[in-house]
Amino acid sequence: MLGRLIIFGTTILFSAGCRTEVTALKHVDEVQDLAETPETPETPTEPPPSETRTIEYFVRNLNPAKVYDGNILFVDTTGFSAQRLVEIDRNGGMVWSYTVPPELVSGSVVLDVERAENGDTMFSVDGGGVHIVDKDGVLIFSKSVTNVSHDGDMLENRNLLLVNGWAAVGANHVTELSREHDEPIWAYDAAAYNVPEHRDVFDEGWLHVSGAQRQADGSTLMSLRNLNRVIMVNAAGETLWEVVSEGTMADHPDGAKILGDHPHDPAMVDENHVIFPLHHPDVIYEVNIHSKEVVWSYRPGRDIPGAKGARDADRLPNGNTFIALNNHLVEVTPEKEVVWTLYSRSIYDPDGSEAEIEGAEDVPANELMKTFYKAQIIGADGTLVGG
Repeated sequence: MLGRLIIFGTTILFSAGCRTEVTALKHVDEVQDLAETPETPETPTEPPPSETRTIEYFVRNLNPAKVYDGNILFVDTTGFSAQRLVEIDRNGGMVWSYTVPPELVSGSVVLDVERAENGDTMFSVDGGGVHIVDKDGVLIFSKSVTNVSHDGDMLENRNLLLVNGWAAVGANHVTELSREHDEPIWAYDAAAYNVPEHRDVFDEGWLHVSGAQRQADGSTLMSLRNLNRVIMVNAAGETLWEVVSEGTMADHPDGAKILGDHPHDPAMVDENHVIFPLHHPDVIYEVNIHSKEVVWSYRPGRDIPGAKGARDADRLPNGNTFIALNNHLVEVTPEKEVVWTLYSRSIYDPDGSEAEIEGAEDVPANELMKTFYKAQIIGADGTLVGG
């Protein structure tokens, strides 16, 4: 279990407040010069004393004229013993929250949350199960399953699409279950990739699928992190197309078409283009699935101090792109202007024990950054993006 929690770092015990700040940021257009342009330092600067804060979250770079109109839903994992589902507005104000009962977490972590059109909210616990609460915070559905980790979706037919990133060779990496039964309705075991050159790949699971999304035609989009692939499969599990990244900067300093590795949680922009984040370096790519041409890309670490660990990216109805990183939630325009950034900073007891600490206004500059994983955008008109 320790290996799974490493991505969240040291247990975090304290949340700071919130600020709004409009800033003009450096604009960078090209991905081709990634090796030459360093990211900004990871340690954020301390806010000026004159800035105001509300309860929990810091908002920077808010541009009301350009940001997509809607709220943000995500999992707050500040403390593993009191994990919350949180919906905030664009100023960082709390709109809705639900504290996950400890008995549903059982020492694990909530990795995904998703709002349905009827207002219900589903969350998945790594290795523990999937649960649904209504808008009043009443638990209305609970299913104990072990084959769920990074991603869980409610399908239109009420079934559940679950990802198990820790699955071994031959096991099901993505499973569709009904709410009433435990036998899979559909499953993907990646048999096509179970060949000698891939069989010995193992890093936190064999393929480490980190996201899957069912399409309107019944096909399923997913990322195979350990094979550096984003793929689409049909109902028979046959690969319809794949986009392959070309490894790390160190491996491919010249000539690589899609630089980076470990793709996460892809999403279709339209029928011809897919968007997904890569690591090493952290870059968001939009790629033509036919030509494999990169048509848009963005590197958050160039504009946002400390931004790292790209986990999720979605194209919004207004053309902007919403990005979830380990320590920030970000929205950028097609021209790569940052129009909204959220983060929550925390400090911890050096001995690792939990403690309640007073004085949100006195958080030091070298504090840790809270971890995010994924987020969903809830448009003012009810449009749901991501999750």
